[in-house]
Amino acid sequence: MSTFQPDTVVIGGGIIGLTTALALSERGQTVTVVDPGRREGVSSWAGGGILSPLYPWRQHPAVNALAKRSQQVYPELCRQVRDRTGIDPELRSLGMLYADFPSHPPLDRETARDWAREQGVEFQELGGDELPAAEPELSPVAEYGMRMPGISWVRNPRLMRGLRSLALDGGVEILDGALALRLREQGGTIRGVETDAGSVEADRVVVAAGPWSTQLLGQVGWDLPVRPVKGTMLLLQGWHPVLEQVVMTGSHYLIPRADNRILVGSTTEEAGFDNRTVLGSVRALSQAAVEMVPETANLELETFWSGLRPGSPDERPFVGPVPGVDGLYVSSGHYRNGVVHAPASAELLAAQMTGSEPPLDPEPFAPGRSLSEGEE
Repeated sequence: MSTFQPDTVVIGGGIIGLTTALALSERGQTVTVVDPGRREGVSSWAGGGILSPLYPWRQHPAVNALAKRSQQVYPELCRQVRDRTGIDPELRSLGMLYADFPSHPPLDRETARDWAREQGVEFQELGGDELPAAEPELSPVAEYGMRMPGISWVRNPRLMRGLRSLALDGGVEILDGALALRLREQGGTIRGVETDAGSVEADRVVVAAGPWSTQLLGQVGWDLPVRPVKGTMLLLQGWHPVLEQVVMTGSHYLIPRADNRILVGSTTEEAGFDNRTVLGSVRALSQAAVEMVPETANLELETFWSGLRPGSPDERPFVGPVPGVDGLYVSSGHYRNGVVHAPASAELLAAQMTGSEPPLDPEPFAPGRSLSEGEE
């Protein structure tokens, strides 16, 4: 159990919880992370690690603003992880190719083109005869492509191990295997957290427990509209490099790793908290991989898994103080953007908690915001 009373308890040892703990620690705060040690079903460990919303031109501007801030932070963060812990998160900046296949709805080219021009994002359009040069193993059936050379990605499990080591090295206390059972609140003020290993007193608590955040916050009478959305992934083992960059069609993508593995994602399944991997999902991903890159049919299926993303009604996360309870904060609902949003979300929340200038406008992510206004 905790050996001292920290300034803040962070519930959740995923990427949102760890980056938040690091941001607070860097601002002179003492932090204890309550981490149940759960890996199975946690999206931080299960996701692909693409450092961009999958189709940024379709996103709310605030979602892209949060991603842009994180993209600025990631090179230095990964350098720190590598240099101080010896763990390489494998940050790769080789771009992403969106491929148009006749079996899928066509890409919204004009919208993407206009968005890239307005945002100053490098954007290339490729005809069918230009695609083989851009990605030799791409199926010849592809008719058109859009490429964003600036998109990067990381290797989630290595990043997570590195962040954990970095946090411990920086003085963050991590309670391994401790499950948060109850928020201790009295008279509208947070007092700490009760876990299955005992209580931790603190004047501030951050709930960053992904889709499990809803259950905890309901104890203090606040309904967080976050639900679990299952996503399944496949990991293929190759013996030589197959892809130069991330390739995406529809809702599916292929991510090359430095060791010749390829990550195949992802499904979107409304299955509650059931994170079991079902055969239909494995089949759908296998078919998508072979359709995009036929050579994947010859690769070994090394393993597969599923994770639970915290989905929100407007696909924007909730980052900030919980209405009605002094000292209680939340950072959840990042859906498919947990990894790309994590550093910026951590900065945003830490700034609000310490009274410093936030890196971007917190209002679009306010936990008490109206959800009936629709997308801008």
